[in-house]
Amino acid sequence: MQKWKKLSQQEIRKRIFSALSENVDYYTENIIGLPASHLDDKVFYQNAPFLEDAPYLSTLIHNPNHIGCHTLGESESFFKGTQELEKEVIKI
Repeated sequence: MQKWKKLSQQEIRKRIFSALSENVDYYTENIIGLPASHLDDKVFYQNAPFLEDAPYLSTLIHNPNHIGCHTLGESESFFKGTQELEKEVIKI
């Protein structure tokens, strides 16, 4: 049985933010035709300094729909960073 290696907080932060950087960014790119969305920045404050050390909350903000996830095969390339993390979890 394969086990998930326990990571330090710094290692978790690095992996999550690296994965998020591989996803499309709705806040800096013009996304058209993709059936997904992001949290409204008028309702959800997204630039809080503590988010730099909050990988879980940052994932919810930058990929709220988790579109294209939950697969072991090929899927949408728009979220390839977080898809790879989910594939790892599904395999375990």
